[in-house]
Amino acid sequence: MIFGPKRTIFVAGANKIVPDVEAARERIRKICAPMNVKRHIEKHNNQGIFGELPCAKTGFCADCKMPQRICAMTVVIECTGLGQFITGEPKKVVIVGEDLGI
Repeated sequence: MIFGPKRTIFVAGANKIVPDVEAARERIRKICAPMNVKRHIEKHNNQGIFGELPCAKTGFCADCKMPQRICAMTVVIECTGLGQFITGEPKKVVIVGEDLGI
């Protein structure tokens, strides 16, 4: 997303809109990460990698410090202009007026 293809279009549901970066981080920890861990285990059979995470067992973030936690890294894109500077194309963000994904 950051230094990838020349043209990037982000399509996000309205449920991704939060008031600030701290609320986004909380949403990642409390909602997205536990659901993604479950998805990786069920869909991709990654029980060995993620099965020991507390959120895999409970469905809730336990603020663990395990190295394999899925919420260990977060990227914040401050503006779309940087992509244009690097690749020659601006990044585009499309917000769909309904909930999409997690």
